[in-house]
Amino acid sequence: MNKWIVNLMGVICIALIAVFVYITGSEDRKEPTITFPSTEVTYSEGMDKDVLLEGVTATDDKDGDVTDSVQVTAVLPLENGTQACIVYIAKDQANNVAKKERTVNYEGGQSQSPLPQEDTGANVPEGSDMPAGTEGVPASALLTDLSGTPTAEDAAAAQAAAQQDHEALPAGSPLIVLKALQVNIAVGGSFSQLEYVSSITDDKDDQDRLFRNIIIDGAYDVNTPGAYQLVYYVTDSDGNRSNQAGLTLNVVQPQVQ
Repeated sequence: MNKWIVNLMGVICIALIAVFVYITGSEDRKEPTITFPSTEVTYSEGMDKDVLLEGVTATDDKDGDVTDSVQVTAVLPLENGTQACIVYIAKDQANNVAKKERTVNYEGGQSQSPLPQEDTGANVPEGSDMPAGTEGVPASALLTDLSGTPTAEDAAAAQAAAQQDHEALPAGSPLIVLKALQVNIAVGGSFSQLEYVSSITDDKDDQDRLFRNIIIDGAYDVNTPGAYQLVYYVTDSDGNRSNQAGLTLNVVQPQVQ
């Protein structure tokens, strides 16, 4: 009797293993393939991103043509100022996401220059002894720490702004929160855009996946004093877009004592 039970359990285990192997083997785990056209592209700051999608295709070994899923997730100007790295994603019906980068010609327009004075709040008063090259930078930025390290007050303000903007979005939209609304660094200092992302939450996707889909609009130059505006947002696997979180980067020429 016991031997019969043992044999029965063995048969059941083998059957379960076979079912598991079949299900696992039939799962779609391969991401689509993104293909770029051979034509040269020039993208200007502020231009509709649809120009970057022209001729771009995506195919999947099971779903076939999934070109409709292709999105531009980031436009990252390169240091030479004449080119930008464009990050694309595409997904299939099983939510396998492919990511591919492409370098295009880039015209930064006004975004590569410091913001006009009227857009930056309180500026350096005329006749002050502040250093040259700080036009357009808020006076508060010149009088504070230039380490780029956000404070608890900075984080609280950024959290409140993100929550307020997120409330107007449809249910299920991701929430992106920065560590500050503005950051002050000295000319020539280091600045990592992703370092100032505090958190990203979504009703479905985890933070690691969302981090790969971050889009940052705007350009800056750590070697030129000025106030540069960056806008962060993210799109989840369902195509829902997050709130837009703004970060002002103040690049300041330290005053010589």
